[in-house]
Amino acid sequence: MANQLKDFYNYLKKIKGLSDRTIMHYLSYHRHFMKLKLSQKNITTFITKKNNNSVCRGYMMAWLEFLKKDKIFEIPKVKTGTTKKRIVKQISKYDMNKIIECAYDHSKKDGIMIDLLYWGALRRSEIGTIMINSIDWDGWFKDPNDLCEFNVTGKGKRDRTVVVHPRAIKTILKFFFKNEIISISMQPNEILEKLNSLDELLFRSLSERVIYEKVKNYALKTLKRPVRTHEVRHCRATHLEEDGASIRDIQKYLGHSNMATTEIYLHASEGESLRRIKEIGKDL
Repeated sequence: MANQLKDFYNYLKKIKGLSDRTIMHYLSYHRHFMKLKLSQKNITTFITKKNNNSVCRGYMMAWLEFLKKDKIFEIPKVKTGTTKKRIVKQISKYDMNKIIECAYDHSKKDGIMIDLLYWGALRRSEIGTIMINSIDWDGWFKDPNDLCEFNVTGKGKRDRTVVVHPRAIKTILKFFFKNEIISISMQPNEILEKLNSLDELLFRSLSERVIYEKVKNYALKTLKRPVRTHEVRHCRATHLEEDGASIRDIQKYLGHSNMATTEIYLHASEGESLRRIKEIGKDL
């Protein structure tokens, strides 16, 4: 059994070329499905109980292909027609700042995390990819009051550059001084050299689940309603649009390969859309 699991892992990694995150999800389903006898009834029941979601379907197809039984068994068909989507509620800049401030008041580490999540329009999985030396320390030290650039690895292992509020960088530096990673006795060029040499994760142990729960709980404290991490990403896209960024700029910033995906993220209110239409009408 152990050898088979190892072979299946290698198949997913080397033959299918899947990311570590996808493999983790597949193996999570695999642990449960392996308790059942391989039969068409059990396959259908298992996938149906998981709401016929695409990840579970992907796992099952990969498992059957690995066993060379994909021609023997069938994956339940996806229901056609309208699918119920989660409503993404708008979050104003004011409300987003309240959430961030609440996080900083409770835990400086949490404040940094949510600052990065919002300003970078990050997926929660991307928080764990930020390296200390991926931050543009040289650029930020030239103007410590400006937004700071940093690199992040997104879907498909594609890198992109985003920004974060300077308070997050200043707070990170306070941590480094406190933990004696850098010291006030060092010259500015020595500090920069040290920071640029730190090829380490900014957050060493911060699971996606923990990130999700922290955002939800800080929102409950401040807005009296939960907020999902993906809604933070949505609201950042909307705020960028409101500030005049083009859809192509927003597409690049969010790391979307398809502009249609970016358009889903932009949900200006009906009143805002009407205001723009009226402004256009004035020029006629």
